[in-house]
Amino acid sequence: MKFTFPNFGNYNIIFEGILKELNVDVVSPPKITQKTIKIGVEKSPELFCFPLKVNVGDFLLAQEKGAEAFLMWENLGGSCRLRYYGEIQKRILKTKNFFILNSKNLFSLLKKISQKSQKDVIGALGMAFFKTILLEKIEKKKRFYLPREKKRGEAEKVEKELFEELKNINSFSSLLRFFPEVKRRFSQIKIEKSFLPRVMLIGEIYTLVEREVNLNLEKRFAEQKIEVERKLGLLENFKEGLLPFAEKFMQKRVQKYLASTVGGHGRQAIDEFLEAKKKKFEGAVQILPFGCMPETTVRPILENLAKKFKMAFLSLSFDEETGEAGFQTRVEAFSDLLWKKFEKLKK
Repeated sequence: MKFTFPNFGNYNIIFEGILKELNVDVVSPPKITQKTIKIGVEKSPELFCFPLKVNVGDFLLAQEKGAEAFLMWENLGGSCRLRYYGEIQKRILKTKNFFILNSKNLFSLLKKISQKSQKDVIGALGMAFFKTILLEKIEKKKRFYLPREKKRGEAEKVEKELFEELKNINSFSSLLRFFPEVKRRFSQIKIEKSFLPRVMLIGEIYTLVEREVNLNLEKRFAEQKIEVERKLGLLENFKEGLLPFAEKFMQKRVQKYLASTVGGHGRQAIDEFLEAKKKKFEGAVQILPFGCMPETTVRPILENLAKKFKMAFLSLSFDEETGEAGFQTRVEAFSDLLWKKFEKLKK
């Protein structure tokens, strides 16, 4: 069978790589467009959040390309509705070939659908782990160079080239040689050597990493000469899920402001806001799907923290109705506020 999966930012490289490493026939979902969103909205329950609707659009368009089987990640706990997505999508697609992955069945399910040995699956997952480290390193470098580049477009060009090369790496020795190559390629970009206002992007993971959903927010801030940092990614998300002590330490850090988890990435948003304060960022931006309960629950806490620490704060929610013009106006107004705070501190 030909397998597909929903878009998840640049991490598509990792998901596609695992399946190809195991010789599974893959149909990658088309890039998210307005067509993806329109189809997903038409076929999805109205009250479910934006990520589910986009995922449904991904699956339906991949099905048109020949996909016969579908893979979807499941959240095992918490109050985020992600744990229901797989079952709902399975009913919408009307297929029996729908496989729901989670942290407990990942290994066994990959072994089952690939018919490969335990050693092969371990090797594929090991390769994916190191590729993810490199992918997030490339993204971080791009975020630093993007607002500083003298010639617009160079950072994105280098990022694209490196991702294409990363796709084709199939040995651990090649991966190790690729680490210094990332630094070398970005260092060739001519930049304006200046300090810039910094903003921490926090919130729900899907809207944070999928630029087609968040209207390429990182680039918009870069155009305003604002440096952004995003801590939450695939590795950080897995660390919290797989290492129980990491979650306990996080709860200890936010205990003063939130006594227990609210599900999703609500608690993590507070933790990252506190980190932004510690690193002396000028502000933070919360990104969430419209109506996301965990993120909506912690928003008043984040607003109070912003007042307490005298930091700029903006909350941006996304759905199929999010308009380009109004969104850009909010980004520009917030950027002006960040620059005023930055210049005031410099005096």
